[in-house]
Amino acid sequence: MRTFAYCIASGLAAVQQAVGGFIMTAPPYTAATFDPRLLEGCDFLYFRLHGLAQINRAMYGDEVDGAQSPALYVEQLDGLNLSSAVVLLANCYAPQSLFPAAFYKAGARAVVAGSGTNYTATGAAVAGVDLLAHWLLRYLQIGLPLDRALRQAKMRLLLTSFRAADRDALAFKLMEGNYA
Repeated sequence: MRTFAYCIASGLAAVQQAVGGFIMTAPPYTAATFDPRLLEGCDFLYFRLHGLAQINRAMYGDEVDGAQSPALYVEQLDGLNLSSAVVLLANCYAPQSLFPAAFYKAGARAVVAGSGTNYTATGAAVAGVDLLAHWLLRYLQIGLPLDRALRQAKMRLLLTSFRAADRDALAFKLMEGNYA
């Protein structure tokens, strides 16, 4: 299963442990330097960037010198062929953004996201949505159907739901795919 992840630079260690595969970070990448064609041919796409409630068309990387640069604009997904990829969006406010619709329009089989502010652990700890990504990917790799893989991944999170980040990840759900 070909995996791609695009994450904030400060989340690299955890994302490497959680999903492996090809990982890019913001920074150093920005929307201006990121090539969205890298997403084509992937089966599992994991985005752990920042999302802002008031800006629904961009994902952001970590701050550099007090400024956050866009890491990806929704328009960059236009014309891509994501041929049935499963997309997990860990950014805050992802369901309220334009990204779920854009991923479905590009051919994604499924988009999974959590509303509002989403929490992850700091440093190299694999917790919260990183842990959800880990288990979802593992269950998809062994051939479970998406709905069952997501259910099983959440069952694993129940074991560590004493952590706020893991409780937050339990609220992630499959976004509807009937966007116009």
